[in-house]
Amino acid sequence: MENQITELSTLMHNELSLLTDYPSWEVINVGNTKFINNGLTCTRTKNGIYNGTIGSNIYTEDSHHFAIQVHNPTDDTFWIGVSYLDVSINEAPKHNTKTIIWSGGNETRPGTVRIHSEKRRNMPKYEDGDVIGIVVDMKNHDLIFYKNGEYVMYWEGVIQGPCRPYFLSQFTDSSATLIQWNGPNLPLGKLIVNRNFKDIENRNVVNENQRNIDCSLLEGGGQIIRINMALSALLKIPIKIHSIRAKRTKPGLGHQHSTSAKLVADLCEGILEPKELLYGSHLTGVTELCLYPGIENNTATEFIADIHTAGSVTLLLQTALPCALLSRSIPSKLILKGGTNVSFSPSCDFTKMVFFPHLVKMGINQDSINFNIEKRGYFPRGGGEFIVDIQPIKSINAIDLVDRGEVVSIRGIVYGGGCVKIKDLKNTKIIVGKLLKEQFNVNIDIQYSEVKDVKSKIVLSTNKMITKKDKQKMFNDSEDRYIGTCGIQLLLKTSTGCIISGNSIIENAKTKEKIEPDNVAKEAVTRLLENWNAGGCVDEYTMDQLIIYMALAHGHSRVLCSGTTSISSLHLETAIYFTKLMTGVDFTITETLGENGKICKLVECDGMGYENKWL
Repeated sequence: MENQITELSTLMHNELSLLTDYPSWEVINVGNTKFINNGLTCTRTKNGIYNGTIGSNIYTEDSHHFAIQVHNPTDDTFWIGVSYLDVSINEAPKHNTKTIIWSGGNETRPGTVRIHSEKRRNMPKYEDGDVIGIVVDMKNHDLIFYKNGEYVMYWEGVIQGPCRPYFLSQFTDSSATLIQWNGPNLPLGKLIVNRNFKDIENRNVVNENQRNIDCSLLEGGGQIIRINMALSALLKIPIKIHSIRAKRTKPGLGHQHSTSAKLVADLCEGILEPKELLYGSHLTGVTELCLYPGIENNTATEFIADIHTAGSVTLLLQTALPCALLSRSIPSKLILKGGTNVSFSPSCDFTKMVFFPHLVKMGINQDSINFNIEKRGYFPRGGGEFIVDIQPIKSINAIDLVDRGEVVSIRGIVYGGGCVKIKDLKNTKIIVGKLLKEQFNVNIDIQYSEVKDVKSKIVLSTNKMITKKDKQKMFNDSEDRYIGTCGIQLLLKTSTGCIISGNSIIENAKTKEKIEPDNVAKEAVTRLLENWNAGGCVDEYTMDQLIIYMALAHGHSRVLCSGTTSISSLHLETAIYFTKLMTGVDFTITETLGENGKICKLVECDGMGYENKWL
């Protein structure tokens, strides 16, 4: 590789006399910058605030190209690309709307692109000595990146006006050398096949009979996005969702919703609008999005979805699972990163221990889905990893759960991290066991998850200066002594195969109060008893998630859902409303008495008999 880079650099220098489109750096902020080699190399001489440097050439029309050899490209503090003429030279990348720039990551993290300050994650890397070629196509407003002569990224239509070469860094010894380059070997027009994004006219997607989805109806939250995205991808129905999360205190897309949208679009090879979502942008607060599903069989096998916060990874799975299970011909590996056990969302343990067995009742083979909690992630930092391997299936069967039977066993798992230690988990396990034995005379098996998988190793920057990220890592490490999470997932099994869940999760990131094992245990047992005494064959959390699969199934499904409890919401009604809107399947909800005399909800439908055409 070193020889290739040297040869490429030599070739570029030798062509200097043949070409005229050759920029040099403009001397900006001399106090922090040193220029050598006739203005071709810009080197930082001082640590501190960001220091930008711009090229002398201004690109206003036609196509242009230049190359930069990078030196000491410290992760997330070294950026190269183009800037507009009115750029603020010393503005930090996340605030600078006048640049399109690429940072090359490091040995553990991928690169990042910022387009007008908006962040695109999981981008290609570069390292010390690499030569980055940049093509500026002012005719089509496109920007193309190369590395060591090989095509890397194509950003379509992103340039908004006259621009010029740009380099930005924060640390001493970071430097960039302008190198002459003949440009790409292929004519520019032939690169269309390698673009990150292809518009609807050039992509095999469904773009007719689009349905409008009002996200302000009923529950008015992220559940509406997940249901409609999943069914859009599966049934090949283009959708436009508006008024996203209109009933929430912070309306619009959050990180988890944006990541879900990109994941399902990747699975079905669809197109998203705004198209920035396909590049990994979160577009926080945006209230509209469109999905145009692809119509071909996607042959990719691995999909990574990183929320970059403590957002729930199981909500990513809710969106992606129907598509991965029923509209592909080959297996899928979903690597989901974020929060595995967080409040107001089903935990990974619930998905694995409670929800999945219900899918098995619908004819899905036990081996069709494999769950692995690689690393647990909690509020406020996330960092968890949930890996789900999925074998596609042809179809699913109806489910019939109306006879709940007698309790035969109770299982559970206790987990925690941060300030919560092994002894806390053991104490919680003991207390839960005692409380359950007071209520049930059955086999009780409570386990606990080791704490060691929660905390990640802290690796500080090797640069001379401690970065803000280094300081944040040290702060997080210190805070772990005071903040943490402890939770329990319980499941009760009956003689007829019904599963009722109960859970608790206590986080102290906001209060810093000590997490007491007594409180965690009592809350979980209280929830389990409440759900069991509500009289149904499933609890409301499970019922919400079964609706899509009941609509897709062959045959008539019947499920006796628990009546009103302290966690009741409009989630069930919302799931039914939007599932019917997309599938045309009618549901009925009939109030009826459960076996203990409680008023329950009998949920029924005749499924549409969906079949995976790729199998």
